[in-house]
Amino acid sequence: MDAIHNIFKAYDVRGKVGTELTPEVAESIGKALADWLPSAGTVAVGRDMRPDSAELAQSLIAGLRKQGRDVIDIGLVTSDMSYFAVGKYNLEGSAVVTASHNPGGDNGIKLYRDDVVPIGLDSGLDVIRDAVIAQDFHPAAEHVGSLAEKDITEDWIDHCLAISGSDFKPYRVAIDAGNGMAGKIIPEIEPYLPWEITELYFELDGTFPNHEANPQKVENLVDLIKVVKEQKLDFGIAFDGDGDRAFLVDETGEVNFSDDIYGYNAALEQALAKSRPYPE
Repeated sequence: MDAIHNIFKAYDVRGKVGTELTPEVAESIGKALADWLPSAGTVAVGRDMRPDSAELAQSLIAGLRKQGRDVIDIGLVTSDMSYFAVGKYNLEGSAVVTASHNPGGDNGIKLYRDDVVPIGLDSGLDVIRDAVIAQDFHPAAEHVGSLAEKDITEDWIDHCLAISGSDFKPYRVAIDAGNGMAGKIIPEIEPYLPWEITELYFELDGTFPNHEANPQKVENLVDLIKVVKEQKLDFGIAFDGDGDRAFLVDETGEVNFSDDIYGYNAALEQALAKSRPYPE
């Protein structure tokens, strides 16, 4: 049980694939989440591109439905798209299967409740953890919850454009998706941007064959910096695995780790989450 206890972190669930975070554990988390959420209502479930994310998401959905929760499967999404779904569609909560910037051998689950409130150890994740460890769930529902599929990409793009406006300058930009979820979503946004984009590692591949999708490590920005400098681009952007964080490289190849970028990211995330802060 120590292995299960240890995958419950301060703000989410993360563990080694196959030994710590298994389909059985994911189903139990779905059951515990269904029981814990304070009101009746629908839950959105999304996932990233890691090899086992689809199986874990299916198990999570099964647990939710066995406890009578209706579920909307929103498929392959960035983490912040799953948060957006809660507010946009007035849902009871969301879960997204992802280990963010962690290596390919890891996976995880991020949980939110109504009003886009994160579920952390000090706000309900401890209760969910204890129920999973004890296998202490409400009796299975008489009727299994329904399951629907929904592509939220168009609504998400409309929301982003409403926040940022449409007055974009025609930059020449390199974007490194790190084989993560930005590689799926950025092409959907490109038609709305007057940018000339050089794409790096947009193929979805949760084994991360080129480099870790962790832009906090400078060694993962080497290829992006090289392209920006060699092609004399205006700047570069590197995303993490679940597409909810980015670091900038300026026209000289310098990485911008400044508080200004952190402040921008925080402000954008709060706006997307109805002005409620949520952690990485």
